[in-house]
Amino acid sequence: MKQKNQIIFSLILLITLLPLQSGRAVLLCNPLSPDCGEILPFELMARIVKALLGFVGILSLVNFVIAGMTFIWSRGSEKQVSQARDNLIWTTIGIVTIFSSYAVLSFIIETLITPA
Repeated sequence: MKQKNQIIFSLILLITLLPLQSGRAVLLCNPLSPDCGEILPFELMARIVKALLGFVGILSLVNFVIAGMTFIWSRGSEKQVSQARDNLIWTTIGIVTIFSSYAVLSFIIETLITPA
């Protein structure tokens, strides 16, 4: 089972990273720039992933606020207090994961974009 998981992970990694290497020769027209500035495909994917991470970060912060309000409104009910505490803990773990993945992704993108 472990070997099967390693093979699946390797294939997913290969499928994900292969377009980054082969996409260097292709340039796409940027529809948002007035002069149709060219953009590399991996830059476009990086922008999309960064935007998605930002959106997920916003959702996590909203969940954090909702959990905090639930904690305040629990009025000492043990069930609601433990539920709000668990929600706060998991939301905090999610926010840390999102910010760390954003930092790693930014580092990788800057490494790929800057010429050698």
